[in-house]
Amino acid sequence: MLLSCGHTQHLRHQPPWQSRAWVLDPVQRQRMT
Repeated sequence: MLLSCGHTQHLRHQPPWQSRAWVLDPVQRQRMT
């Protein structure tokens, strides 16, 4: 799953760190950190 990548591309007008959907998901957060 490339959620963070997809969100970064979709929200190109926003800084990558502002796309925090994965932070709200414990599973994704563990994979990212």
